[in-house]
Amino acid sequence: MRPRFEKAPLYPKVFSGTCSFAPPGESRLATPNVCPKCGFTNQPGWTFCTNCGSPIPPSGGAWAAPPSPGVPAPGQPPAAPYPAYPGYPPPIYGPPPWEAERQKQIQRTKTGVLLLLVGSLINWIPFIGGLGGFLILIGAILVIVGRKAFGAEHRRNVVISILLYVVGLIAIVSAVAIVFFTALTGIPQGASRPVVAAALQSAITTSLYVVVAGGIIIGVARVLFTYALQDRLGKILLWAAYGATIGILIALVILALPFVPAVADDLARQVTTGVTNFDATRLSALLDGQTTGTAILNVVPSLLYAAAAYLAWDRINKGVIPAQAAPPVMPGTMPPMSPPAPPINPV
Repeated sequence: MRPRFEKAPLYPKVFSGTCSFAPPGESRLATPNVCPKCGFTNQPGWTFCTNCGSPIPPSGGAWAAPPSPGVPAPGQPPAAPYPAYPGYPPPIYGPPPWEAERQKQIQRTKTGVLLLLVGSLINWIPFIGGLGGFLILIGAILVIVGRKAFGAEHRRNVVISILLYVVGLIAIVSAVAIVFFTALTGIPQGASRPVVAAALQSAITTSLYVVVAGGIIIGVARVLFTYALQDRLGKILLWAAYGATIGILIALVILALPFVPAVADDLARQVTTGVTNFDATRLSALLDGQTTGTAILNVVPSLLYAAAAYLAWDRINKGVIPAQAAPPVMPGTMPPMSPPAPPINPV
């Protein structure tokens, strides 16, 4: 008679490669294993879901929640962080690329506004005013480069400001050139000095008016440049500085008008005889704003612009602006679906 052998109980292998043995007297093979995460029904005895790989709690107990990716368990060394993939949540080890670029733009704008502040403070000083203008130029370039991080309104204002500034400069240069060209070509051959002086006087006076008009356009450009970065007080300071700048420019033109006939007569004498003895340095000083009186007047708009720049810089430094940005929508991803509409005639 052949010996009788009992079959050893078969236990299925688990997903992780280890075995799960049922305690004596407990039939785990008959207990269905439903994954608590995806709801997939696994074979009895499996400790990991074959569909999603999540751990399956044993009957009568529950698994502890696994630690987050990259967060080490107590007493364990930190795990290597997951790499960044498009469309995934921001990794714990640093910002995603789009956020890093946004922070660079914020820092550029912050530095640019600070340079605008320093340049405005020293721009009115006669001997170092050129340095202030250079700092304002560098600061404006940085603000232009970092404009995208501060919203659509600021981007639009910066573009409009650049266009107005270029239009103002071109209008001044081209209009003055046209006025003098028209005046000189309209003088008849062999005209007397009074006729030449009258034509030149009209050209110079018109050019001064053109400078005022161009200054009004350029002043609006300077106001709009940081307008979206300001709070209510900063916007008031910008418009106050603009009004003070236009007022000083008009005052300079009024101060220069009495010297226009003498300058025109001197130029006419030079044209007709080639002799000149008129000193126009005082008129140049008035137009450049470098005399004592006009330099003191320029303090007012300079301080107002500097105060507005400080308010904008302080808002950026404290994180008031810009607002927190949402991650960009990756190409090929579906937009979020709207909730279903309620039934028309609910029962």
